[in-house]
Amino acid sequence: MVKVPEPIERLFDTVPIITYPKEEIIDHIDQFYFEGENKTNDDSFKLGVHQVIPYQGSDERIRYIPNDPISLGYALWLAHKNNLKLPTKDGKGQSSNNSIIQLSYHAAPDQQLPILIEDSNESRNIISLTAVKKSDHTNIESKLITDLIDSKFIDLWILCLLNEHPNHIFKDEDEDDLFHLNKYYNSYEVANWKAFKIRYPNLFQISGTSIKTFYKSELKSFNQNLQLLSSNFINLDMSLKLKLVGYVIIFDKYLSDTEIGIIIKNYPSLIKSSYKLLEKY
Repeated sequence: MVKVPEPIERLFDTVPIITYPKEEIIDHIDQFYFEGENKTNDDSFKLGVHQVIPYQGSDERIRYIPNDPISLGYALWLAHKNNLKLPTKDGKGQSSNNSIIQLSYHAAPDQQLPILIEDSNESRNIISLTAVKKSDHTNIESKLITDLIDSKFIDLWILCLLNEHPNHIFKDEDEDDLFHLNKYYNSYEVANWKAFKIRYPNLFQISGTSIKTFYKSELKSFNQNLQLLSSNFINLDMSLKLKLVGYVIIFDKYLSDTEIGIIIKNYPSLIKSSYKLLEKY
C-alpha cells in the first residue's frame, strides 16, 4: 500500500465538524456569558478562543472580547445573529446560556482556534471556524470580499505572528513573554494554522522565498485591499462588516506597533466605523 505523505494526510484529516456525546468537563472552564434571551433552554453554544480580554469602549462599558481578529469577528457575528450583547464586566444585562471560553488550541479537532461548540440535549458538535470552506454568498462582489478576508487576511495574521512575534497579544499580566510564547502558540504550530505551511511550502525551504519578503509583499496587498474595503464599508453585508471589524480593532488597538497596525492608522474613517459597530454589541 502506498503511504500518503504526512503533510497531505494532515490536511485531509482536518474535519470542520465533529460530533461527540455531551460531556461536562468543558462546562467547568470559566465562561464569559453573552447577554440576552435564550432561544431555547436546551440548546446553547460556546465560542472557544485563545484568550479573552477586557475592552472599555467610549460608552465606558467594559466588554470581554477575544484577543485575535478571527475570534472577535465570530463573536460579533454570533451576537448579531442571536440578538445578543457581548459579555460585560458588570453583567447588568440578562445572561444567556451562550458564552465565550478560553481554550488551548490542543482542544480543537484540527489544532486551530476559534471553534464553535454547539450543545443540545444529547450531543455536542465541535465546529472548526478556520476550516477551509467556500463562501455561501451568491453576490459575486460579496463572495470575493469573503474570500479575501477568509484567506488573505488570515494569512496576514499568521505572517504577522511569524515575523513580528507580538507576544503581548497572548500575555497575562502575571506571566513572562517566553512562557506565553510556549503556552499559547509557537512558530511551528502557527505555521500549520489554515494549512499555511502546506499552501506555502517554499517559504519553509532554505532556498525558497523568505517569510519576511513574502510578508512585505502581502502588506502592500493589504494596504490596497483596505482602500477598497474602507470606501465600500457602508455597503458591505453585516457578516462581512463584522469579520472586517475583528481585524481592524485587533490590528489597531493591540497590534498598533506592528507593520499591520501602522497601515491601519491610514484609515481613520474605517477605524471609527469599526469601534462604533463593536459598541452596538
